[in-house]
Amino acid sequence: MSTPRALTSRSSTWHAPAAPERRTDLTIVPGVTRAKRPRIFYAAAAVTAILGVIAAQLLVSLMVTRGAYTVQALQNTQTHVQREYQAASEALARDSSPQNLAAKAHALGMVSTSNVAYLRLSDGKVLGTPKAAKKVAANSVAQKSLVPDALLPGLDQKTPKNARAAGAAGAATTATTPFTGTLASPVTR
Repeated sequence: MSTPRALTSRSSTWHAPAAPERRTDLTIVPGVTRAKRPRIFYAAAAVTAILGVIAAQLLVSLMVTRGAYTVQALQNTQTHVQREYQAASEALARDSSPQNLAAKAHALGMVSTSNVAYLRLSDGKVLGTPKAAKKVAANSVAQKSLVPDALLPGLDQKTPKNARAAGAAGAATTATTPFTGTLASPVTR
């Protein structure tokens, strides 16, 4: 291998760099030795570190498992609350149906009328001519319903006699047959 040469600006020749100076003030002191640590210290430190890692991993695993059980319990609670909400919504829809409102109003002694009168609250003026309504029979509320409500117990679900006699297609009744068999079990694979 060749030694690098520096190019001087005055000449175009290469020459070798100067050798570094050697220091002679450093000497080896005899009799000073390093203190050796016992090997048992290193073994104890390694075993302690391994046990610490195992303990930390076990604690993290326990926390994750506890969190999974908490999540499952909260999901079960949420499902229960959603079912209660759905049942309450269905009960509200059933109770707010026009047929049910008419039946409850009739039970309270209210009667329906075709004569409409309004009271203007700003000046207290009555708009229209109010007339007293006539009391009707209890079963006529269900007969006047255009669409019978199958979810309401206690209302007469039969078609009025005059609609049957006229042969109205929209007034046909549907008979329900109670289920007496067993349900087929699903096939799982």
